Parts: sequence; structure tokens; C-alpha cells
Amino acid sequence: MIIVVGSVKSTFPYMAPNKQLYYHETDPNNYYYGEMCGHKWMLDRFIDLKREPYLGLEHYRRAFDLTDAQIKDILEEFDVIVKEEHGPYGNETNLSVLAGCSRHHINYVELAKKWVEQFPELKEQADYNKHWGCNMLIAKPEKYKEIMDDEFRIINELLKTPGLTQSSIGYFCETILTPAMIRKHCKKIYVAPVNVSSRSG
Repeated sequence: MIIVVGSVKSTFPYMAPNKQLYYHETDPNNYYYGEMCGHKWMLDRFIDLKREPYLGLEHYRRAFDLTDAQIKDILEEFDVIVKEEHGPYGNETNLSVLAGCSRHHINYVELAKKWVEQFPELKEQADYNKHWGCNMLIAKPEKYKEIMDDEFRIINELLKTPGLTQSSIGYFCETILTPAMIRKHCKKIYVAPVNVSSRSG
């Protein structure tokens, strides 16, 4: 199963019969998780989904350019499928991308640095100037659960931070946490081509 996560205000150009549409605003945890709600939805229902050939998430403006058969073949050899890396983000580390989110009235750079100090296992990713972005990934169910169990272990700690506002977790996951978890749990990573909507901005 692949979930396509996006906004109720946006179109979904990459829908297909085996993909489930998921509006993150309708999730009660959206205020903190943003697009990570799709991963949380699957993790919470893993007992019902573990017989699926694979689990994954796509972005409403971006989809893996792979057929079902190709995904299955790739996952026989690789631990996870991701999109190409983004970046760099200027002279600072990966954390600098978070400075662009000041509309939520939080100093994301300082907040992210504190979180990295709290979880030293994230430091290597924080010092790296690229990331896969959009929290897009596909893996076999057990590997998917392994990645996401560890990720949400950290997210649950981050949620204890006073004064969090919308998307603070989501941005951190996209740039640092999810890539760090993938690198931690996956020895063989497949970078797949992605279709990008002309409406992506």
C-alpha cells in the first residue's frame, strides 16, 4: 500500500488504484506531525497492513516513477526506496532550511539544534547538507515498521517541547529525522526517479 499525503486545498495528480488518498489536515495529530500523519496512520494499523507486499508514502505533488512490479523487484534486493536528494541549503548545515519556516514564530534553527543535542544519533544527518525530503519512502512491511517505530520513538519525545506550533515536527522529520532513520536502519538504499507535478510551485 502507498498512501498519497497532501492538503485538502490541493489536487492529487498521481492517484492510482493501489494508492490511498490521505488528507493530513483531517488527522487530529496534523498540528504537530504534518505529512508524517500518513506514516503514523500506517504504523497504527500495521497489524492489518503487514501482509501488504510493501508500505510507503508519496507526496501529493510527487510520485515514484515505478510500477508495482518494479517496486517488488527492487525490494527483493534493497531495504528501502527513496527519492533523489535535495540541497545544499547554503553555508550552514541542513538545519538552515528550517529558518525559512519562521512564519510559525519559532526559531527552527535553534530548536533543531537542541533536538540534535538531545539525540546525538541525528548529528551526522544534521551536519550533512542534503536530504531525500517529503518523507517519501517505500519498504517491505517489517523494514517499514522498524524505521517508523524508531522514528516515532523520537517524535514522541520531541512533542514534549513546550510551545510547539504547526509543522515544527514535520519540517524536522523531512530534513533530518527521517533521513537519519533511513541511514540507520537500511544498508541498501535505492534512489528512484520521481514524477513532479507542474503545479508543485
